[in-house]
Amino acid sequence: MLGVTVATVSRHLSILSSAGLIRQRKQGRWILYRIAENLDEKTRELLWWIIENVQGSKEMEKDWKNLESMKALGPENVCRKQRGAKCCPEK
Repeated sequence: MLGVTVATVSRHLSILSSAGLIRQRKQGRWILYRIAENLDEKTRELLWWIIENVQGSKEMEKDWKNLESMKALGPENVCRKQRGAKCCPEK
C-alpha cells in the first residue's frame, strides 16, 4: 500500500514506538499499532496539524481507498497477497 518494503515500514514503526508516539500490542502473529493516548499537548497539536494539512490530498485519498480495500480482505488474505500462500496458508 505504501510502496515501501516491509522492513522499511517495520523500522519506521519501531522508531515511532521508541519515541512514544505509537503503542503496539501483539495479537497472535500480528502486531497491532495505534497512536499513543498519553501524548503531550505540543505533540498532539503537531499530529492534528499534520492531519489537517494532508486531508483532501490525492495521496491521502488513494491511501484511504487502499486501506479500506485491505481492511475488507482481512489480515490473512492481505498477507497471502503480499507474501504468497506459504506465509499464510489457508485453514
